[in-house]
Amino acid sequence: MTMSVQTHEAAPIADVRVRHVVMPKEDPTWRFALGARADSVGVLLELEDADGVVGLGYASEVPHLGYDIDVMEAVVRSRLAVALEAPALDRRALVGSPWQQSLPAPVRSLF
Repeated sequence: MTMSVQTHEAAPIADVRVRHVVMPKEDPTWRFALGARADSVGVLLELEDADGVVGLGYASEVPHLGYDIDVMEAVVRSRLAVALEAPALDRRALVGSPWQQSLPAPVRSLF
């Protein structure tokens, strides 16, 4: 089987959307030491470039570590201006150096 790979020159980010999402778990009775939830609540981040290419990121809230949905959304929204100014493929511009973490781990996973 032959696969072709399309390359896409990075266009500037034109639109950013942040949404709360609730995803039911396949096994709503699954638990871990700190509790159980029947669903996963999180933030969905959509970055769309000027060519209409959309990138998605998701991070689940982690309330037992202090990252509830409101904190997650506030941190993401605080980075939107940086996201719009950064080169589309430059993750470090969005989240910073891996050695000097300025964003909580659940939020870094979005970018």
